[in-house]
Amino acid sequence: MIERLSDDTSKQISLSFSPKGTLNKVESSFQLDLGLIIEDENKSFVIEIDASAFYKFEKSVGLDDLNIMFFDIETYSESRG
Repeated sequence: MIERLSDDTSKQISLSFSPKGTLNKVESSFQLDLGLIIEDENKSFVIEIDASAFYKFEKSVGLDDLNIMFFDIETYSESRG
């Protein structure tokens, strides 16, 4: 959804993320839902994006596996030195 409420757009914008994930160990699958809201300081415009991704794995995965597959910040920090 994109909604423009006025022409008085601020130069400052804010982004807010709302990630959610559902791990199904029985079916070896993972569903990732990501919500994103972008708006300016004056709230003169609002952009809302909702996206879903479905992943099916050949073998059973756990939370540790998902951390590695979906951007583990500690591993990323260590690899950059």
